Amino acid sequence: MDLDWLRSNISVVSQEPVLFTATIRENICFGNMLATDEQIREAARLANAHEFIEALPQVMTATNLLLYFISFLSLGI
Repeated sequence: MDLDWLRSNISVVSQEPVLFTATIRENICFGNMLATDEQIREAARLANAHEFIEALPQVMTATNLLLYFISFLSLGI
């Protein structure tokens, strides 16, 4: 078996949501710190979180909204 091929085709997706002490925007672009605003919005749409995030005050910049956001993630909403 080709281990390079195998390793490049396997990934792990944790079932526990993990957010860092940062803004919602920073958490979304954690995997690509050079992401544009449109790429960040698209990532939120793909995660079915865009409408929820847009409904929050101070949209993607307020760190204190993370606790609110985490509470919904832990409920699976």
